[in-house]
Amino acid sequence: MEKHLNNMGMYTLGDVANSSLDRLRKRFGVIGEQLYYHAWGVDLSPPFIDAKTFPQKSIGKGITLLRDYWRENEILTVVLELCEEVAKQAREIGKVGRTVSFSVRVIHVSLGNLMDE
Repeated sequence: MEKHLNNMGMYTLGDVANSSLDRLRKRFGVIGEQLYYHAWGVDLSPPFIDAKTFPQKSIGKGITLLRDYWRENEILTVVLELCEEVAKQAREIGKVGRTVSFSVRVIHVSLGNLMDE
C-alpha cells in the first residue's frame, strides 16, 4: 500500500488527507475511501457493541495540562476541579460510589529529541 501511495505522490498522512476522495476511491475502491476518512480521524465502521446495553460502572474525568504545575495550590485546584466534575456527573445520574481512584501520568518531552527526528 505504501508503494502505491508513494507512486501517487503521497508520502505522509497529510498527503492522503489532502488528496481527492474520488482519486483514492477510483484507485483503491472501498479501501481508498477508508484511507481518506481515517486520514481525517473519521471511523465510519459500526461499533462492535452497543454501549447503551451495558450499565454504567464508573465515572471519570481527565485533563491534559498545557504546562507543568509545580505549586501546591495550583495542583490542588486542578484536582479539586476534576473531583467536582465527577461528583456533578454522579449527582446528575443519581449514583453514589465506594471507591475513589486517582492517577497522574507524567510525560516529559525533550525538544532536542524531537528536532533530531
